[in-house]
Amino acid sequence: MYRFYMGIIVPSSIVIPLCIALARYRYLAEAMRIVFYYLLVSGCINAIAVYMAKHHMNNLPLLHLYTVIEFAFISFFYFAIFEKAAIKNIILRLIPVFTALCVLNAIFLQSIHVYNSYPHSVEALLIMGYGILYLFQSSSKNTSTTNWVNNPISWVNTGILQYFSGAIFLFAFSNLITANVQINAIIWCVHATLVLIMYILFSIGILKCKK
Repeated sequence: MYRFYMGIIVPSSIVIPLCIALARYRYLAEAMRIVFYYLLVSGCINAIAVYMAKHHMNNLPLLHLYTVIEFAFISFFYFAIFEKAAIKNIILRLIPVFTALCVLNAIFLQSIHVYNSYPHSVEALLIMGYGILYLFQSSSKNTSTTNWVNNPISWVNTGILQYFSGAIFLFAFSNLITANVQINAIIWCVHATLVLIMYILFSIGILKCKK
């Protein structure tokens, strides 16, 4: 049952925010359109990963590539919403630096045929930093609760923060817990649930987009 949940239900749930975004595409600002394309690419890569897994193929090389793509998309999302030029410049520098670190990791530390725990952990920390900085930016404007609820970016940022902050332990220690099948299954189910919550929060954020 847990395999059906992790392998079918959660990956398929990405269709929900994608369909909402397609229906409301003309209302999406630049940052939210980046979210849409991020979901679109993620959905395609997840579909390929599921296909490979069902045919007993190692899909971890795909995960190494996805880590780079995911970080780039989320970095561009935050680039679009940050106001300070200094932060924007840092983001533009972080993208190629992180990509280079992923390549070096695959060559010297973790083969593309094993889980890339080091880059994934670094990615999570950097993205959590983005999310926290955005919270500071929002709080400096004394935004009311009503404005927060109606702000699409707030929902997306919350979805990103809850996912990466919740999954960072898994990213860091995944290669150490694979020996215990039961614990491994439980942890990956928790990870899948975090992904599902992120998609739900993204969907609410997209629904909040207005003309």
